[in-house]
Amino acid sequence: MRESPWMILIGPAAAGKSTLGEGMAAATGRRFVDIDAIGADYYAEAGWDMDRLRSRIRAVGRVAAEREWEPARAHAVERAVADHPDAIIALGAGATTVLYTDADTPDQALTRLLTACGTG
Repeated sequence: MRESPWMILIGPAAAGKSTLGEGMAAATGRRFVDIDAIGADYYAEAGWDMDRLRSRIRAVGRVAAEREWEPARAHAVERAVADHPDAIIALGAGATTVLYTDADTPDQALTRLLTACGTG
């Protein structure tokens, strides 16, 4: 049985998931996987691609497009988690712990996240 990823970072675009993921990986010696960087193949398996998503967003607006996109995104998340069980993964999904970083510098957010995880 595969283990779950050590940490999954979520949030809207440009929230700092990749920056925090890279910092957490460096600080803890774990791997970082950005689903945006590897997801294209996983999305294609579910019948979606980034061009189709962009087209739907332009046509109907972000919320409606994300509702249609959700099954493909869920598939990509499941595959990334299965393929990278020891990784810190950046993606959009539901959270169990919330760390607001809007007023933090990347270093401040990283320090707070490491402390929250008991590794800082």
